[in-house]
Amino acid sequence: MEKIMPFLSELVVMSFKLILYMKLIVFKKNTILYRSLMHTAVGLILAAYLFAYYIYNIPAYAASLCFVKLPSYLIFWLLSAYKDARFLVTVCLADTVSLIIASFACAAGNLAEGAEGIMTFILLIILFPVIYIFVRPYFSKYRQLFEYLHSGWRSLLFLICFIYLLLTFAAAYPEPLADRTECFVLYALLSVTCLSLYALFLMLLLQKKKFYDMNIQLKEEQRWHNIAYVDILTGLKNRAAYMEYTNSMERELDARNVFIIMIDLDEFKRINDTFGHYVGDQTLKKIAEYLLAVFDRKEFEIFRIGGDEFVIVAVGIGQEELNNKMTELRSVVDASSLNCSFSFGIADVKTMQNNAMEDAWIRADRAMYKEKKEKKNGSV
Repeated sequence: MEKIMPFLSELVVMSFKLILYMKLIVFKKNTILYRSLMHTAVGLILAAYLFAYYIYNIPAYAASLCFVKLPSYLIFWLLSAYKDARFLVTVCLADTVSLIIASFACAAGNLAEGAEGIMTFILLIILFPVIYIFVRPYFSKYRQLFEYLHSGWRSLLFLICFIYLLLTFAAAYPEPLADRTECFVLYALLSVTCLSLYALFLMLLLQKKKFYDMNIQLKEEQRWHNIAYVDILTGLKNRAAYMEYTNSMERELDARNVFIIMIDLDEFKRINDTFGHYVGDQTLKKIAEYLLAVFDRKEFEIFRIGGDEFVIVAVGIGQEELNNKMTELRSVVDASSLNCSFSFGIADVKTMQNNAMEDAWIRADRAMYKEKKEKKNGSV
């Protein structure tokens, strides 16, 4: 009994520690083969410890180090998907939790005179399942940290190693904690404090993961927004964005000057038919660049509403300045190598009128096609 109870207690501690390894470590592959290798390795480790300590009378510490700790570290490291600080943090975490529970159980078991070994074993049998059930919901969250967070683990490794060494030293020096029952409360406070620091660091990592998830979500929303509201070819806002913008403007019109400018390339179909659609696409992209360069203030919103048609909404800009801007745009296009021209129409938004934005659109469109017709007739 004097030998078997300490052995059983140590076996429970090791089993719990190995279970934590299996639950916390992210393995290379989640396959039947890998799970079989893992469970077989755990069984062989425990069997090796059984023979070394109980059959061949190797001292407990030596048997634990040679046949459990070192082999388990090596095997789980080989099976792990992450062989950096993340693996070492996980190993130290499992060892620290196991050490604290085992130290408490041994110290409490020593209070039962004449039945120390049995009481320690019973406490371990009770404590480990309770702790396992309590922390089980957090296993998957911990493993997710491995995938999403690649920094901060070295700092955490330094902290958890320091905690583990501190608790190990406090539990063993100047003599085992089980023989210093007067230090039980002090050790409990030290353990709670150390684990609180570790938990705080983990919470910071979880918070960092939340920011990471939010960033991913924002990027996904931005991607869908771009699909819905951005013209893929030119990078300008598209017709859907124009409709949403003008609907919003319709509700917020005030006394400021608001103008709508319609722009359409002249004989764009000829460019596509003569030079091909690639040249046509490059022409549209260049026109978009010129528009952004000329109408480069926040008062201008530029849209490609389809084909070779563009719309500019100007807010708080006077008619004369708009005419100057259009003259500048025409000079830029004429000086380019695009070999194309454009027609345009400008209409002011009558803020007191119903459907003012739509009405201005219609008038600007008519003015644009009037200029285009005059060019064909040779009037311009």
